[in-house]
Amino acid sequence: MTDKKEKDKKFLYETLADEIQLKISQQVFKPGEKLPSVREMHKVTNKSITTVSKAYVLLESMGLIFARDRSGYYVRAKNYYRMEKPEKSQSNLAPKLIRRSGIVEEVLDSLGDDSKVQLGVAHISSKLFPFSQYTKILKNLTSKEVRKAIVFDKPEGLLKLREQISLKYMGLVRNIAPADIIITNGCTEALVICLMAFLKRGDTVAIEVPSFYGIFTLLENMGVFVLEVPTCPEYGVDYDALKKAIESKEINCCILNSNFHNPLGSLMSD
Repeated sequence: MTDKKEKDKKFLYETLADEIQLKISQQVFKPGEKLPSVREMHKVTNKSITTVSKAYVLLESMGLIFARDRSGYYVRAKNYYRMEKPEKSQSNLAPKLIRRSGIVEEVLDSLGDDSKVQLGVAHISSKLFPFSQYTKILKNLTSKEVRKAIVFDKPEGLLKLREQISLKYMGLVRNIAPADIIITNGCTEALVICLMAFLKRGDTVAIEVPSFYGIFTLLENMGVFVLEVPTCPEYGVDYDALKKAIESKEINCCILNSNFHNPLGSLMSD
């Protein structure tokens, strides 16, 4: 009973967002109308600046309001064609082998087709890259810096970069040295190295459903079983289902995308 009450309990910013949403539905705040500024709402509601800001961000993510640069938040006109929020995925929590690389290959084959909108990958349009700034940076590089950028380095990666990363993690990870860090060609390669260190063929891996498509090809090639765990599009993996799976099955590894999940965009709570 206590657990249910804890789950039903809302944060202050969520309660405030509900109140503002009600005012929008009641036409107290009309479409196109500017909402009170964060400071004004702070004074009116006696809520903190942080609470008001988070409430506005939540309403913006719901498509109810939008921000104008240096102007504030405005009520968005009702969108009659707005898609419904996806429901939490389902799973029978049964380990199984993967047989779906063909689908992944179809997605990857379409990447070079400019006539298609690339909804299968989390890539932005090349038109949005700041190529003019890149060009200026490259022009300012010395010949020595250019040489370092195009020649092979040690397998573990550029030493100066590893030194900077170790400094960045000071206070977060104890006693991390540049020698403890390996630079990889992207997150997938980093994941491969981690999984190869402690997984063997026939082991079971728990993953969210849906998950990033590249993970399926990776796990298929490793010959491991996959146990799909139900996932909420807002808050990430279903903790109760994951706990049940861990208690009832022999799971060797969990692959979870906690921050801005691909493809759902969910964010796990702290």
